[in-house]
Amino acid sequence: MTEQKEIRQAAGIFDVSRFGACGDGRRLDTTAIQAAIDACSGNGGGTVLLAPGRTVPDRKSTRLNS
Repeated sequence: MTEQKEIRQAAGIFDVSRFGACGDGRRLDTTAIQAAIDACSGNGGGTVLLAPGRTVPDRKSTRLNS
């Protein structure tokens, strides 16, 4: 785990790009978004960060509550 990832997660911020989202507007980022949601939930809550770009989730497959 990188120091930056540890700092962000320690602050309760779960950046979807750290979970593999590319944000190019073409590829589905569902798996990365869901992993960030699950990590956030599993660590007692926090913020799931979608950085500038065009993250594309499959809305039918993403659970907003874990």
